[in-house]
Amino acid sequence: MFSSSGWVCDGRDFTGGCRSGQTDFHQTNVYTVTFRCTTSGFDLCEECAHDPTLGRVTDDAMQSDLEALLDPSMCKLAVSRLRNLWRRNWVESLPKYFKAGLLDNLVQALQK
Repeated sequence: MFSSSGWVCDGRDFTGGCRSGQTDFHQTNVYTVTFRCTTSGFDLCEECAHDPTLGRVTDDAMQSDLEALLDPSMCKLAVSRLRNLWRRNWVESLPKYFKAGLLDNLVQALQK
């Protein structure tokens, strides 16, 4: 489906964020393909819909989340993604983030 309305890819809420880089509403145009569930209102961009790693904790996704923590404009969204991930499966994912440098990134973010 094509959409000119103000929507945002819900892939932004998953580990690593939206694969096409959407972070907020109104960052699309009429040619942006939307994969929408009309029952739940869940929207995905084409790149997220075709990415088999969406929602999985991969090295690239962790790196993206950790870098987003250091960017003041992305920090709130990154924290939201991490919170959602840890609510679903903190036992498996939290140790991976610690190993990848989560604490160092948090210290850096708080020192800014």
